[in-house]
Amino acid sequence: MLLHSGSCAVCKTEGELIEISQFGKALCPSCFPAFIQRHVRSLMRRRQMHRKGDTVAVALSGGKDSAVLAHVLKEISWNMRIELVGLHIDMGLGAYSELSERVVRELCEKLRIKLEITRVSDFGVSIQPVGQFRQCNVCGAVRRALMNRTTRNLGLQVLATGHTLDDILQFMLKAVLSGHLDAPRPVLPPSEHRPRKIKPLYFTPEAATSVYADLLELPYTEEQCPLFDPAGRRFNEIFDLLEQKAPMGTIQYAHTMLRAMKRVGKDELKRICPMCGEPTNTELCPICRLRRQQLGED
Repeated sequence: MLLHSGSCAVCKTEGELIEISQFGKALCPSCFPAFIQRHVRSLMRRRQMHRKGDTVAVALSGGKDSAVLAHVLKEISWNMRIELVGLHIDMGLGAYSELSERVVRELCEKLRIKLEITRVSDFGVSIQPVGQFRQCNVCGAVRRALMNRTTRNLGLQVLATGHTLDDILQFMLKAVLSGHLDAPRPVLPPSEHRPRKIKPLYFTPEAATSVYADLLELPYTEEQCPLFDPAGRRFNEIFDLLEQKAPMGTIQYAHTMLRAMKRVGKDELKRICPMCGEPTNTELCPICRLRRQQLGED
């Protein structure tokens, strides 16, 4: 992101401008939020992320990206003819989870959207390592399972997550380096066991969500999850350098790789957990597998 003086690409006003290199435009602070909203609305329409009348569950972690996603969707909801429900999963991580829930509640009150909270503790488990899987991996698997389950149980049609361009780039490069030519898609169609899953910020860089959140003073926490694994973001410098050397290069890379790579299939839930009856890809769903391990039944 660059700040400099000049003429806004939208309103032509002279003054301090915000330039996100991936967008190739310099905008004044007044025009920037509406530009991001149009950017997201355009992607949702092109990719057919929703149908008129859908109720969208917005996954809210307490962080910046999901806060921006909720605000953008709220601002465009009338035009898109959608309703919103905030969805927060309390992972039971002590003070961090307590802070995240407070921030999410504040955000939903500000946006006037209903909030649904699901707690891992209600399922008789806590987030701990399981076999070869680290605590962070277990947390991710349980969170995804609960988001799908809660969205479906509430009868909602769509689940929106706050994955940004930076997240997508990391995933794509990791896939290439590991020899797997697959990539997450902006839209994952619904199946018998889960709702349509969408990523409206798929082509929105984190530099843009940071500016957006601060301009509009959105509630979010900058506290880092205690399970955060910095190795998951180890390619940040590569894409930062690419963007410096070739402005708009990262977003073009994402578009090209999206066309070249096949869709990730591991989110297709093809089995039924014999313990709880929930869909899964493995013998047991992540929650029942964790519960059995913690009860010493393995």
